Amino acid sequence: SAELAVKADLQRLRDIARLYKLKTSAVALAVLRSTDQGLQVLDVTVTRYAGGPGRMLFKTQIEAKKHEGLRHLLSRSAKIVVSQIEDYWKKKNLLKFESEGVIAAVLPIKSLKEWVNAKKLLAKVAVINRIDLILLSRSEVRLNIHFIGDDKQLKLALAQVDMDLTEEHGSWFVKFQNSKMGLDIGRK
Repeated sequence: SAELAVKADLQRLRDIARLYKLKTSAVALAVLRSTDQGLQVLDVTVTRYAGGPGRMLFKTQIEAKKHEGLRHLLSRSAKIVVSQIEDYWKKKNLLKFESEGVIAAVLPIKSLKEWVNAKKLLAKVAVINRIDLILLSRSEVRLNIHFIGDDKQLKLALAQVDMDLTEEHGSWFVKFQNSKMGLDIGRK
């Protein structure tokens, strides 16, 4: 409920994020007040939750225009807040074209078809410039991934095509998020 979101019930916020397959969520709290001049003002605070306590993203005040009703003020305010959240996300995830990286990664596979499907998914990732195949065996593919930005941006971009990038014991691994994904992608 809205009350639990405002109270920052972390378990419920995690449940909502998990329902929509998200790692983070944001709660916007809007408080309506009137100024001494009789104008209505909406004070909005947006807080981001990523598994732990919330972190305020931003605060904004939106004044009602002359002769603007409450319904229109709320509608216009929602659009402004969504736009500001999108701008925040873009700034955090802006590609740094001057920054290029290479990661040597292992992709566990069960069949050649899984490698072909993985290759199709990797080709869709905008931050990846090139993939060099280093080794192809029955159980894994070793590859060098040349990409724009940093490893966090690469992880985010891979997650958008249902793949995970993890570092384990000093080695990078690329895996399908869903174990059946490697087999199912060819049918879509």
